[in-house]
Amino acid sequence: MERWPPHLTEILRGDLVVAFGYRTRAAGVVATPMVTLGLYDEAAATITMSTSFGMGKKLTRIEQDDRVALLFHARDHGTASARNVVLVQGHARFPDRPDGTWVTPEVETAWRRMLVPRRRGRLWDWIGHEYYDLRVPISVTMRRVVVWPDATVAEVPAVLGAPLPADPPASQDPPQGGTRARVPAKRYGKRFQRGMHRLVGWAGSDGFPMIVPAAMTVAGANIRIESPALPDGVRRAGVLAHWFEPRCNGQGNAVLTGWLEAEGGAGWFRPHTVAGYTMPRLDDVGFSLAAGLGAKAGYRRMVKAGHVRDGVWQPQRGR
Repeated sequence: MERWPPHLTEILRGDLVVAFGYRTRAAGVVATPMVTLGLYDEAAATITMSTSFGMGKKLTRIEQDDRVALLFHARDHGTASARNVVLVQGHARFPDRPDGTWVTPEVETAWRRMLVPRRRGRLWDWIGHEYYDLRVPISVTMRRVVVWPDATVAEVPAVLGAPLPADPPASQDPPQGGTRARVPAKRYGKRFQRGMHRLVGWAGSDGFPMIVPAAMTVAGANIRIESPALPDGVRRAGVLAHWFEPRCNGQGNAVLTGWLEAEGGAGWFRPHTVAGYTMPRLDDVGFSLAAGLGAKAGYRRMVKAGHVRDGVWQPQRGR
């Protein structure tokens, strides 16, 4: 991977929240917000992030298909100032049997600098165990970096690493259940409208997720999307609307998957699934409590589903 200007390195190390895109089994894309903690290794051309076992659904998808993308699009509450939008595409991996020891002194330092610091004590260690200790490192080896001057993504981007495919992605066959919207706007509308950042993702010609900012408007059960980067045709796609406070001690998002019909840089997205949450701005005690108890509940779900046993992730390959 070639070197690039220092201000792009500052973005990769300075953005607080990025959009992480991974593929679905039906060749669609899910885009969800994640924190990278600035763990970008220029020499190794890797970006490392992590997820708690309690939020490990994305791990099951990476096991099936390791092609992922990270979109650095939001300068809110970070340290970078350049206007560029940076899409990193690559291959993700994580330990087959992570043991919860990923939180090194380097990670702890980055955590204290960027997020709510961990509270210590017998009670807090119990509350925060699943959120802070049982974390899985996800390392993305960078294959391609796509750089736009700004969030309009109107200009031809600069590309580092593997060239972008010459041909746009082909249209996909419609799902068996039909293409109409299946999720009413009332199930996600408030979170969507609050989302300061609105993004759309789809699978590119080479299978790697593409994610870009876009203008979006809810119209009935559908979402009108406008972006010069939208490919013509019909396909499965993902939409993310999100916001976050300093240190992420307040945050919310609407994560949707569905069907996209586009032509000439505009189209209609018809939601099929919705997930997400809203966490109001909290003080450090409130955040630690909410994050810890939420991770405990998610951890129990992952254990029940057979993804985690005795504190160790259970590989799903071949199942």
